[in-house]
Amino acid sequence: MWVGAVRSQKTDSVHQRGKGIYTVEASISGGPMVSYFREPRSPVSAHAAVIGGSVLARIMWHPSRLISFGLASGYTMFSQEDFTFIRPLLIDTVVPGSAKITAIPLQIAASMQKGGFEGGVAVGPYIMMIDIVDEDITHATRLELGITSFASYKWQLNDRLFIGPQLRCISMGYHGILSFVAECRIQYDIIQY
Repeated sequence: MWVGAVRSQKTDSVHQRGKGIYTVEASISGGPMVSYFREPRSPVSAHAAVIGGSVLARIMWHPSRLISFGLASGYTMFSQEDFTFIRPLLIDTVVPGSAKITAIPLQIAASMQKGGFEGGVAVGPYIMMIDIVDEDITHATRLELGITSFASYKWQLNDRLFIGPQLRCISMGYHGILSFVAECRIQYDIIQY
């Protein structure tokens, strides 16, 4: 007759549980960007591409599926330029000036994640802010619908922290803006349940 022995050991169930099936992820990304405008940015602007910068923060709810949903916002500087013009009535009078176009996106985002790769899109309004300084200061604000698409890869630094590159594309009808942002992205898993 064969007699076997069975032993058990009590373990802490908190340490035995792995990552939950639902995660709330927060990420921030930023970097330089290049923007193209189909229409002139200002009456004195050249039709060349301009360099700017952008920062984007996202909060995403990620169930244990490929897809996740959330909100995106940040700050984008599409263009900033200095110029001078000559007053028509006084030919010898040169007036310096500057023009700046910035925006704050308020968007709903959806993405798909698999094996460290993520691709997604965010849709919603951009609060466009236009500042022109010459002899006077002019400030204008308007809402414009924009689409932000993004693709990224992430490496895991610890249980909740990730880092990696991201490429974003911003498209909107206002002045025919098309922007490309190359950035670094940091993600932190706030809640796992």
